[in-house]
Amino acid sequence: MILQFFMSGGYALSFPYLAIYLKKERHIPFWIVGIFLTTSLFLAAAGRLFGGSLSDKLGRRPLLTWGILARTLCVFSIGMAIAYRAAFPVIILIDFIGALAAGGFNSSLMAWVSDHFDESLRVKAYSAMRTTANLGWAVGPAIAGLAVGKGYAVLFLGTAVVYLFCSIGVLFFIEESHPLILKGEKIEHRVFSSTLSILRHKKFPLFFFGTFLIGTVMGHLIVPLSLYATEALNLSPKEIGLLFSLNGGMVVCFQVWLIHVLRNRRLPHILAWGSLAYALGYASLAWASGLKSLEMAVAVITLGEMAIAPALSALASNLSAPNERGRALGATGFFHQMGYALSPLIGGLGLQFFSKMRPCPYWFFIGALALLAAWVFARVKDSPLHALPHQ
Repeated sequence: MILQFFMSGGYALSFPYLAIYLKKERHIPFWIVGIFLTTSLFLAAAGRLFGGSLSDKLGRRPLLTWGILARTLCVFSIGMAIAYRAAFPVIILIDFIGALAAGGFNSSLMAWVSDHFDESLRVKAYSAMRTTANLGWAVGPAIAGLAVGKGYAVLFLGTAVVYLFCSIGVLFFIEESHPLILKGEKIEHRVFSSTLSILRHKKFPLFFFGTFLIGTVMGHLIVPLSLYATEALNLSPKEIGLLFSLNGGMVVCFQVWLIHVLRNRRLPHILAWGSLAYALGYASLAWASGLKSLEMAVAVITLGEMAIAPALSALASNLSAPNERGRALGATGFFHQMGYALSPLIGGLGLQFFSKMRPCPYWFFIGALALLAAWVFARVKDSPLHALPHQ
């Protein structure tokens, strides 16, 4: 959890400012910045997919170690590229390499957590990770607000220092957790073919489809909602910041509590109820007229987020055997990230045509996607062992 706090805080220290830097300082058109950021998200998704499979073959610790070291080097390189005004394609290339490394690191970290907790405790463990990650998101931008006056390069170099600290922590304190490797068993599987096999496994396609759908819905909280609040409802940047503070604050205060309340529900049902909360929250945006109504919608959306995010990883772990946890979690992250990456694109197109209409029909469409996700998750089969017991 400490590692998650520093990784999240370090990321929030600099990367939210990358698009601003490219537009304001380098005068890169918004549409090019958008393509760049979307491509970076797709590469991170690919890193999650194949990183998870590699962690099944090589172990968790090698992927965690090399992933964080590569990430540290890439962030440091971006800071130096900004300081010395390197060409835009150089920054693109470095960020793309870092995105692949980040994806592999994240899948390995989720698998490492899964290895350490049994089925009844995984959802609580992932909930605790989300709480600490949101604490990092609160601290990172606060520090960035004080340091941004010294230049964007300082922010990225600061992130590199934080990541270097995390690298030392991984090297000295993170031990191998792969159950088969710990037993000394030889693992033989081909990364590409084994990745395809997890995608075709009869247990997972329906779950992955729901994950993609809800990833598309969840991705609308950042860019599409910000654009809608700014362009259609004339909210100020400060007011938009309050919405995200509400989201992060609710996660920090209520994430673990909500999972405790839902402890006796089966994981597919938690995912279905969370998707219904998303449907209600986004549908209510269609009638939003100002900050208060947006806050109410975001509060409902955040309830859905708190239910779904830890339950996705927990169910993926529970549906997989010990020798395929990395692949299952990597594929889950891949489909979720793919949906998330598409949300700025379809959100931008949809709101361009419908944002001025009242009620706004686009948010009904997103609510309908969430309803479809709820129906899909409700049909995912698991065994009685995957229900959370009384504790």
